[in-house]
Amino acid sequence: MKCKDVCSFLLDGKGESGIMPAPIENHLRSCSSCTRFLEDLSAVEGYMDSMPSLSPPEQVRDKTFQLCLASLEAQERAAPGVNTGRKRLPKIIWAALFLLIGLTAGIVTTLFTDLNLSEGLTPKSAMIATIMIQNAVMLFFAPVLLRKFRTSKTDPA
Repeated sequence: MKCKDVCSFLLDGKGESGIMPAPIENHLRSCSSCTRFLEDLSAVEGYMDSMPSLSPPEQVRDKTFQLCLASLEAQERAAPGVNTGRKRLPKIIWAALFLLIGLTAGIVTTLFTDLNLSEGLTPKSAMIATIMIQNAVMLFFAPVLLRKFRTSKTDPA
């Protein structure tokens, strides 16, 4: 067994119960460096255990709580109901989306009347079908892209 394996075992706290696997015990018997490391580690842990537990005075806790609460209330007053953690979508994106929906509806409505599949697949009917499929896919994925924009982790503020 290597010294680094023994040190890792001891640092992970696996030897705290006092029960150690035979290979670790054998290594500790034969290696003075690891034995010294175990003694130093035990001494440090003993010092840490003997130190008093620290907690802030109640006045500090109360003051901190009051400051946090005041900060939250100030944010709520500055923008009531807006603190949802979501970014607003720029108006230009909404305008573009509604423009595309309008154009799609207009184009598809006029071309749909011209679509005559009884003649087979003509270049004109292929173009109409392509436009219809393209716009349907775009309108289907627009909400997905909008949701992705809103949940992105980059915040310009």
